[in-house]
Amino acid sequence: MLPLKPEPVVATAIAVASWEYQRNTDVEHDRASADAKRRDASLRFVHFVGFWSHYDPESRLSSWPLSRSIGITDLAGYVEQHHRLESRPAKGDVFLLANYDGTRHVRAGIIAAVEEVRTMLNDSPEFVCTTIEGELGALDAGSAALQIPVARLVRRRLSGAYGDRFIRWCDLPPQAWPAALEYRIPGNLVTLARRSRRTAA
Repeated sequence: MLPLKPEPVVATAIAVASWEYQRNTDVEHDRASADAKRRDASLRFVHFVGFWSHYDPESRLSSWPLSRSIGITDLAGYVEQHHRLESRPAKGDVFLLANYDGTRHVRAGIIAAVEEVRTMLNDSPEFVCTTIEGELGALDAGSAALQIPVARLVRRRLSGAYGDRFIRWCDLPPQAWPAALEYRIPGNLVTLARRSRRTAA
């Protein structure tokens, strides 16, 4: 089992985001989103990155600590029970973006960097962060097709005063999740190597 560390999650998320070649800086409208499908897809992206960045090929298990069965509505409460909701973000944290009135969370993502800390008029801290956000479609019940995530780099203003939450998941107990997909391991590596040399010749 791999130890829980934020660096592999950030690196994996950046690798996925690099496929898109875009950086979105106009994201304030996301707080007004009422699209439940996009909200759930953003959390599936977080789980995808977390799971595979902590997947051990030898044990075929991932130590990612957040359960995929917990929706975004209940995730903050679950983490709060373990005292891992933080008031200040750190690199690798999972963040939950609140809507404008702070009554619900509308998006999940990963903190890539905390660029600047500001003080608002009410003396609450506001954090200018580079985040990695994406979406992953739901797996159809009768399909084993691999879903391909999409991701982007985003610059956001986040604060607990807005209702945003920061999850320090690397301090949670590690889990042992099996992969939903099985990958076949070649039974005879020598034969494969010989074929490769013949092809090269």
